[in-house]
Amino acid sequence: MQDLSMKLQEIAKLPSDRPMSMPGAFYTSQNRFEHEVSTVLKSGWHCLGRQDEIPNSGDFFTANLLNEPLLVVRQSDGDIGVLANVCRHRGMPLAEGRGNVQRFVCSYHAWAYDLDGSLLRAARMKNAGFDPKNCYLHNHNVQLWNGFIYVNLRLDAPQFNFPKLNTLLANYEPESFRLVHVADEVWNTNWKCLVENFMEGYHLSVVHPETLHGYTPTGLARKLLSENGYTSYAANYPKNIPTRGYGATASQKTNVCDLPFLPFSQRR
Repeated sequence: MQDLSMKLQEIAKLPSDRPMSMPGAFYTSQNRFEHEVSTVLKSGWHCLGRQDEIPNSGDFFTANLLNEPLLVVRQSDGDIGVLANVCRHRGMPLAEGRGNVQRFVCSYHAWAYDLDGSLLRAARMKNAGFDPKNCYLHNHNVQLWNGFIYVNLRLDAPQFNFPKLNTLLANYEPESFRLVHVADEVWNTNWKCLVENFMEGYHLSVVHPETLHGYTPTGLARKLLSENGYTSYAANYPKNIPTRGYGATASQKTNVCDLPFLPFSQRR
């Protein structure tokens, strides 16, 4: 573990004209992964879904992030909360999948929790010393950003603030997006491989010759803004691609990209 950390420091000190990939052990070492979970992943903000997935009070869906079972729920006051999906009694999960409830009831001993995580009922637990107010589901830090739901698992979560990223994405109007399809995929790889794949357009023409190459070829990819917390690149269209979407009809929307996978009625 110490050797890997020293190697990483050596690579980071190399000049920009002598880049070097990280050794394979950075992607396969279990100790390294556990270190990254505790020092990098658990301190970061993670996207769990969209606000429009849970529009009504009691709507919820479940997720698992870094072995933490989570309940994402629209609460009675309209706010969105991310609760620990673990009953405080014996650690049973309170819900699976998605749905709508008035309260979360444990299937083991019927302990019931309100949508904000507070304990409503614990059968036969009126004995001295038990105070329901001290027994509630943990509420994780939540940040809503352009319609996306982000969570941070740390009590001392860093501030969620990316003004340049807001500017970069403004023409896409992400706050107006609506979820139309969900597909679950399991990538049997280290998390860094997944992140690195979406950091560059170098692979587009090779990996996607029948789909993305015609619209966003590798030769037109350009690196864009990078700050702590994110990096970006532009997958530019060739000049011979017909103009579509807002840019074809409204000058004030010229820079808004078209989303061809949406029905026409949802592109307004």
